[in-house]
Amino acid sequence: MRQIVWIWILVLGVHTAQAYSNPAEKLLSLVKLAPEKVTRDKIISLLGNPVKIEESKKGSRWYYTYDNTKLTLQWSKRSAAVTEFSFSCNNPKICPFDRKKECKLKEGTMSMQQAVALLGPPHDMVVKSNKQIMFYNYQGNTLRLFFRNRTLVDYTLLLGQKTATLEKKK
Repeated sequence: MRQIVWIWILVLGVHTAQAYSNPAEKLLSLVKLAPEKVTRDKIISLLGNPVKIEESKKGSRWYYTYDNTKLTLQWSKRSAAVTEFSFSCNNPKICPFDRKKECKLKEGTMSMQQAVALLGPPHDMVVKSNKQIMFYNYQGNTLRLFFRNRTLVDYTLLLGQKTATLEKKK
């Protein structure tokens, strides 16, 4: 559960504060926050009130929308913690994939923080329990990174794929 909150903080940092000129810098600075200190009040203080809240028997779902970013948080009623989140960013600026960066992706040792520092914020991300998936869109290619417990398990560069979004993958 703590891992989900920690990763959520990591991704939120990209779009919540304007103090940093580089979103990756903000992302990496939020990694230092202790996940157990993240509460609904803390989220509201960082992001403000959600645009939409849906309640169900198991919990609630909070929706945030920024310029080109959508964030969805799922809260458990039992533990009052974030159980899942998804993040989507439609970046109109899509550049070619840099093969030099691919050489730096190290399966089994690279953390999510290192991946974000190398590649920048992902275009799409889903976090559930101990699994995390990040998608990066490039000109004619999509890079998929699969993490387990915040450590890179594998990655795939899908050649000839235009753009991948989580909506298409669900």
